[in-house]
Amino acid sequence: MLVLRKAPGLLLFSCLAFVAAPAMAASALVEEILVKSGASEQLAQIARIAQLSYEKAAEERDGTESGQSPAVRERIRKLIGEAFAPEKLKESVGAELEAKLSPAEMQAIVKWLDSPLIKKCTQLEIAAGTPEASEEIDAYMVELQRTPAPKSRSQLAKQFDSVQHATRSTATVILGMQIASISAIAAMLPAEKQISFSDLVKVAEKQRPALETSVRPMVRAQILYTYRSLSTAELKRYIKEMGSGPGKKFYSVSQTAYEKALIEASARSSKSILDAVRNLDKETDA
Repeated sequence: MLVLRKAPGLLLFSCLAFVAAPAMAASALVEEILVKSGASEQLAQIARIAQLSYEKAAEERDGTESGQSPAVRERIRKLIGEAFAPEKLKESVGAELEAKLSPAEMQAIVKWLDSPLIKKCTQLEIAAGTPEASEEIDAYMVELQRTPAPKSRSQLAKQFDSVQHATRSTATVILGMQIASISAIAAMLPAEKQISFSDLVKVAEKQRPALETSVRPMVRAQILYTYRSLSTAELKRYIKEMGSGPGKKFYSVSQTAYEKALIEASARSSKSILDAVRNLDKETDA
């Protein structure tokens, strides 16, 4: 791309050309991983989930000291959407993957994601994450109450959860949404009653053990639903591949990346909302 040229007073970037090519190649690999793993589609849904979480919390606070007018709610909802925008989440996750994975490791992960079984499982995961699947999952969970899954299949769901840390990941998303929602509500309180973002994160993390216990049955039911079309042999093989080699490396690094991205988004949301409230106060005083 960049050509070494020598002229009086001009030496054009031969060293930059050498550095830029691997960097661009790494970025392309990260993008490929995000797309082929289904992460891009999953991250695209986070903003809406965060907004819904806030809207529910705001409705519960109607008539209290931290109650908000419809105009303020709409403004905050928009700010939350901007803070959790898919491109910002992807940028954060991608940067973490690029920092923690070597090009060789990324290439191995791409190859793993391209294998027939992993592609099949990724498509099942994407399909189960759509809004259309939500009602089916609810109905499936009701059915499980009446007719539990075979013990052998339930055991596989437990193994899957343990290997992929699915319960922890689900709790992380919920905590991220709660942090964003609570900071949005608390922004309307008097200064002396507000809580700092760092303290809010600490409080939320203390709730993690109880939250994981609470959501674990739901997560395992969703695992049963998502992979219900896989044979026992296929599901066992998928679990094995997630727990070793490129699969294990991918899930280990990506989980950390997702958690970091959500905390960063929550921090952006908190700051932008506080700034908006301060500006609103200034306009009111004026």
